[in-house]
Amino acid sequence: MAFDAFIQTDDIAGEALDEQYTNWIEINGHNFGVNQSMSATASSFGGAT
Repeated sequence: MAFDAFIQTDDIAGEALDEQYTNWIEINGHNFGVNQSMSATASSFGGAT
């Protein structure tokens, strides 16, 4: 899903070209990682025991 995202802070002036977000910082990328550890002796597969 693509979208435009901006952030504003009092300490840093941004260079966004969007008229609605003048002097805001344009966010060019974002990464959200999720990990689930696996064990040879335990499993999260199935229901509760």
